Amino acid sequence: MTTTIEVGMLGLGTVGSGVVERLTRSAAKIEQTQGIRLHLAAVAVNHLNAPRTVQLPIGTRLTDSLTNVVCDRKIQLVIEVMGTVAIAKKAIVAALNQGKAVVTANKDLIATAGPELAALAKKQGCDLFYEASVAGGDSDLADINR
Repeated sequence: MTTTIEVGMLGLGTVGSGVVERLTRSAAKIEQTQGIRLHLAAVAVNHLNAPRTVQLPIGTRLTDSLTNVVCDRKIQLVIEVMGTVAIAKKAIVAALNQGKAVVTANKDLIATAGPELAALAKKQGCDLFYEASVAGGDSDLADINR
């Protein structure tokens, strides 16, 4: 039996485009090996009409509202690839407060607010994941990725 996880993404630049390509290319393998279907439900961008180098999967909603993605009750997992600190932190805090798992590639954000976000994730019973190289040198952040 396959479980579908509704995914929302914040950002669709170079990293975001790579995430979409990887999710699309690996979808069948993930479903076959893990029994999970990752459905990219919505992507928030700064400019709706900007040219894109990646094609979104059919049914993915493109919006210019972070709130529309973070507050969507159907979305269970938020991927943050915006590359800002203050706005990304606000969005991640909102997602965690709503019980959503979060994946971020935001090195600056984890360096400046990692322990705070980890504490919030723990308090809310959520997962906060980041790429392994983000906090490799800081032992205080070792327990963020659980």
